[in-house]
Amino acid sequence: MPTPSEEINRVRRQSVNIQADTLKMVMDLLTTAETQIKNVLLNGTTDYQNFFLTEIEKQIKEIIQTFTSQAINIIKNEINKEWETGQELIIAPLLASGVRIMLPSLDVSLLFNLQKVTTDKIAGLSAEIVNKINTQLGLSLIGAQGLETTIANVGELISDERSRARRIVYTELGTVYNAAANERFNQANEAVPELGKMWIKSKKAHPRENHVAIHRQLANKEGFFVIQGKQGEIKAKYPKDPSLPIGERINCGCSMIPYHPDWGLKVK
Repeated sequence: MPTPSEEINRVRRQSVNIQADTLKMVMDLLTTAETQIKNVLLNGTTDYQNFFLTEIEKQIKEIIQTFTSQAINIIKNEINKEWETGQELIIAPLLASGVRIMLPSLDVSLLFNLQKVTTDKIAGLSAEIVNKINTQLGLSLIGAQGLETTIANVGELISDERSRARRIVYTELGTVYNAAANERFNQANEAVPELGKMWIKSKKAHPRENHVAIHRQLANKEGFFVIQGKQGEIKAKYPKDPSLPIGERINCGCSMIPYHPDWGLKVK
């Protein structure tokens, strides 16, 4: 039978894999959209200034709408997986330690709110891509730049939005995972004496120094971790807590895990 530590490590790997799979699917969709947009620009006419601008904009908007719809569907599905995985982070080590408790289902209103935050950000990203491409089309129409420059600029702006999409996926899916774990922890904490939660630093090459400083910190009696921010102490219920300043959330790779003094945790 696995130990609590082994179960915690297994579930954490599962969450990392969900995020990596989601990111790949969204990036693949964005690559497809970029290729289709460049084809629209290339195949319109040899005289770029004679493009029927409204029709070109319509085609590009349709491409981005398809990307948005498909990306949102993927993200919603993967968010549901992270919601379940976050709960498993608490239950699995308890079971491994021989503790079996019946807990009620979590309030899904939090899940729906977190889904909406994420999908709204993807929709906003898509709208920004359309607006920026339309600006490039306008510059080309008035002769301020040629077709090759326009296509190159479109590639660059999509690359910029690709980085933004990566931040959204990584940050918001991680938020769902930690939020679900925290909600399930709050339930289990009432039934399991001495159960606590611990902050674990990111495995990234260059994590935030103030997050590294609280590696293995146990939450206080009120359920908060305490981070030393630029303006003083910051409280968080879990890593990527939406209440944190954006500078403490974006691309944060930290996580919380359950802790019990009897487990002898060995967390990777």
